[in-house]
Amino acid sequence: MFETLKNVFRVKEMRRKLLYLIWMIFIIRIGCQIPVPGVDSDFFKQWFSSNAGDAFNFFDAFTGGSFERMSIFALNITPYITSSIIIQLLTIAIPALEEMQRDGEEGRKKMTAITRYVTVGLALFESIAMAIGFGRQGMIPNLDFFKGVVVVACLTAGSAMLMWLGERITEKGVGNGISIVLTINIISRVPSDLTLLYENFIKGKTIAKGTLAGLIIAAVILLVVVLVLILNGAERRIPVQYSKKMVGRKLMGGQSTNIPLKVNTAGVIPVIFASSIMSFPAVIAQLTGKGNDNILDMAKYLSTINKPVWIRHVLVPGISDKDEYLTELDKFISTLNNVKKVEVLPYHTLGVFKWEELGIPYQLDGINPPNQERIDNANKLLHTDKYR
Repeated sequence: MFETLKNVFRVKEMRRKLLYLIWMIFIIRIGCQIPVPGVDSDFFKQWFSSNAGDAFNFFDAFTGGSFERMSIFALNITPYITSSIIIQLLTIAIPALEEMQRDGEEGRKKMTAITRYVTVGLALFESIAMAIGFGRQGMIPNLDFFKGVVVVACLTAGSAMLMWLGERITEKGVGNGISIVLTINIISRVPSDLTLLYENFIKGKTIAKGTLAGLIIAAVILLVVVLVLILNGAERRIPVQYSKKMVGRKLMGGQSTNIPLKVNTAGVIPVIFASSIMSFPAVIAQLTGKGNDNILDMAKYLSTINKPVWIRHVLVPGISDKDEYLTELDKFISTLNNVKKVEVLPYHTLGVFKWEELGIPYQLDGINPPNQERIDNANKLLHTDKYR
């Protein structure tokens, strides 16, 4: 493998392409760190950790953490991907687009131009929705028309710039630019994910247990990678038998061959679509609902005046028992200097009869109390023993 890389750098053209690719990746990662003007990035990150569930976490994974930082690349390349899928689907329904697709290179250029316009339109729509939704949550302090225009312009321009960088990588670099942008964003999350695994499963354990947990994690990661590669490369070969025919006095043909069909022809597209559709209601609820900003502000104020407090966390399965949420909550609590005690209160159903007597639908119907394992896990992640 190393010999192959050395040979690649010996070729001037390939060396130029690789250096161009590295330069583009550097620009992309720098852009992911530049915050949108007028947005309180730290406050947004804290809100994201406390309130966002799988809906926003899935989106943040594709943006390489840009969404969590609310950088100029927060929308990332997703509007372009959505636009490409929409245009491809419309070619079946709209004859003009279908004809354009058959026009060769000239038609391809027109399709690319239309995709770009739709990308900018989608980015603009998403930017406006984010500015209004997050503005209501208090992520954009003192939101007014001018500040809203700045936020929308930055987010839209950032998405358009990423689209342009992806096309330049395809044209002058190595591989498909859009895929490389997505790959780099996902890889950039690996260190933080490994850190989270370390804090949850290895940190604080004995050497033997920590080593065993590390080996299990490494084995699971390796197994998943191997299985994905096997599934991605798997193909089903359909046999094809050609009939024999007479050519003059000779019997020709009769060869056997096969048609290779990939087992996973759709790739990860179905997973992306399903996750996006399932998370859509949650995203709308997060953008239009009310946050807990006043509670967090009160906690900070009480810490400022050094007023002693007890914190009780109600553990509701599937809502407030996720490891990421508990870890971020612990980080927030550690910033307060007035916490005297932290307790985990397991959710119970003792008061359900009150709802039934009042004739009010019980909002948590079907949710069972957490088991002892989840309670112990919450106590460990919140370090409740430290406050006793």
